[in-house]
Amino acid sequence: MLLLLAQIAVAADEPCYGHTYDNRLEGDNFWVEWEDSTLNESKAANILDAAERARSVFMAVGFPFPDESIVIAFAAETHAAANATTKQCESGPVPHIHLWPGHANSVHIRETVAHELGHAAQYGFMGQYTNAVDSWTWWLEGSAVWLALQSEDDVSDWTWAAGGYLATPEVTLMQGVAAYWDDSKTAHMYGAVLVAAHLEQYASPQAIVDSWEYAGTQGGERIMWPDAIEYLGLDWHDYWGDFLAHAVTADVPNGKFIEDGVTASGTAFELPYSGETLTASERLGWQAIRVSRCVSSRTDTVDVAFQGDPEAQWSVVLVVTEGTDPGDVVNRFEILDVDDTGAASGTITELSAYGEDAWLVASPFDDEPGSFNFSWEMTSPDGALDCEGGDDDIPFSQPPVPETGCGCNQSGGGVGWVAAIVGLLAFRRRQQVSV
Repeated sequence: MLLLLAQIAVAADEPCYGHTYDNRLEGDNFWVEWEDSTLNESKAANILDAAERARSVFMAVGFPFPDESIVIAFAAETHAAANATTKQCESGPVPHIHLWPGHANSVHIRETVAHELGHAAQYGFMGQYTNAVDSWTWWLEGSAVWLALQSEDDVSDWTWAAGGYLATPEVTLMQGVAAYWDDSKTAHMYGAVLVAAHLEQYASPQAIVDSWEYAGTQGGERIMWPDAIEYLGLDWHDYWGDFLAHAVTADVPNGKFIEDGVTASGTAFELPYSGETLTASERLGWQAIRVSRCVSSRTDTVDVAFQGDPEAQWSVVLVVTEGTDPGDVVNRFEILDVDDTGAASGTITELSAYGEDAWLVASPFDDEPGSFNFSWEMTSPDGALDCEGGDDDIPFSQPPVPETGCGCNQSGGGVGWVAAIVGLLAFRRRQQVSV
């Protein structure tokens, strides 16, 4: 978590756009206000504390906040969501946050407040909240989930959102407002937190802040993600290839908390293995074809031929992982060169005799919305292979079991070194190597 900056405690000014409800609790920079018996002062104080903490954390990493106080209002009517908008004051747009009764008794209320304060932080660069919505709704939500986790150590929203992304990776990354009214696309949109987590790992947390600084210069115009990446000084080909490699097993900070991993669009239980996607990928969506562990335990080399719809610009990556579960480590990967016809080829080499999982991951991009298919063929220089029923769980030979282990199953004393390792992993950038 990011360090909290100490601030001098001063009373909040009167909100420039006026109060929302008569029941109020005043903080340094916020007013928590509620209607009727929606809240009590104890719950309001918890919300106020979460808001003050989030503001300090987000300002510490470079997000601007207005000098004017912000109202967090609880309405009495039933509503499933929360929202952060802006209201116009003499100094310019100032955030206003609305929560509803469903949040009042939630054990995740602090995380919800931090998420909405994440939007307020984004508006510090964008001005009117509508500019943020118009520019990139998907990044508005995905990076707010990431921001909330910087302030509150609560992975519940992160886990739900990232799982929703992995459930439908073929859906376009650049979701618009309509995604709010489609449950599967809503989860995918919030699940863009995986993009934020990877950008933190690939570049730095500052890159996420800088992406919003860039958005603030666009005046609410639609933003293409490759343009933002170029603004950050990153090479799109290398960056997006790295993302695809790590997204397939969510090998990013907190990826291990996701319940279900990605479902491959095809799995090779024999070689040769060929096919084509049954569901098209939208732009900057992606699909993965997996080489099963039983195949990789029988051959150390798999040749891959790829053919994508030539109308799109394709990113294609060959990846080797230590498993298929969320959080499993990417051992190595190679980004392929795709020609103007959408064709590419490469070789997965040095597969472990004890079994590794290998993947072909492909993602299309085009300036206009569209859907694109691809086909593939996988072969082995060792000739035809058949896994006889598709046994994918147990490799044909097992690695030796060491007589002494790391003591990982012992109780007590492990938290310190686990936390240290996790801290180091969270900010590493794994170097690309040939597969």
